[in-house]
Amino acid sequence: MSLPLPSDPGARGPEQSVTLVAGDDFQRETDEAALARRYAARPRTRVMESIETRSDGWPSLISLRLAGMVRRRVVCSLYESHRQDTTMGRHQDHWDGVILQMRGTKRWQLWEDPSGQPREVLTQTGDVLLIPQGVEHDVSTPDYSAHLAFAITDQPLAGS
Repeated sequence: MSLPLPSDPGARGPEQSVTLVAGDDFQRETDEAALARRYAARPRTRVMESIETRSDGWPSLISLRLAGMVRRRVVCSLYESHRQDTTMGRHQDHWDGVILQMRGTKRWQLWEDPSGQPREVLTQTGDVLLIPQGVEHDVSTPDYSAHLAFAITDQPLAGS
């Protein structure tokens, strides 16, 4: 049994946009037909941003629980990709990332030392990967992947 995701058929609400990502090119769509046309023309990773506020269910609960534990704002995004999809490329994030591999497999290259060789990590369904803020990383998808990224921001919770 797998947990439902906002990308499952019929699960995405009308206010939840999908962002098609290739490098630093981000195109947001809410219309299913337009999304399908753009993806067919240029296959790339699909991202549903801020699902902790835009969808009901367990990702919201996990985001709230994690935020309570670390006393920082937590933003959750769903990344979904196939083998042929273009990705963001090598980059670093300005938050600590908790990656939860929900379906399929993702290959990560992590540069803890930007001038050194990357460490390769393969995440499979159920795996959790922690990526500290500022660690450069790149990804590829052997076949199919859906993972959640819980971004622990530097923004403290109200009242902290």
